[in-house]
Amino acid sequence: IMLGLFDKFYKNNKFIYPLTISLVGIISIIFVLDGYLNYGAFSKVVENIPLYGSGLGWVIFAAIGVVLGLIIDNIIKIVSKKHNVLN
Repeated sequence: IMLGLFDKFYKNNKFIYPLTISLVGIISIIFVLDGYLNYGAFSKVVENIPLYGSGLGWVIFAAIGVVLGLIIDNIIKIVSKKHNVLN
């Protein structure tokens, strides 16, 4: 929902949605496996994720996906501008 609400700020960025959804999907699967397996060292690592205890650990990964998407998009724009200048 948040991605949709702020879409106007990154409308032409084709990296934010896939990165954010992928990271949140992966961490959600890990959280589910942790709930079913409750496997010693694995659970200790997962429990150290910020906001995990309140069920919002995925928010950190969503933010990481947005930031990575913005960084990658900016890098590609810079590289393509330099490439166009050289041609």
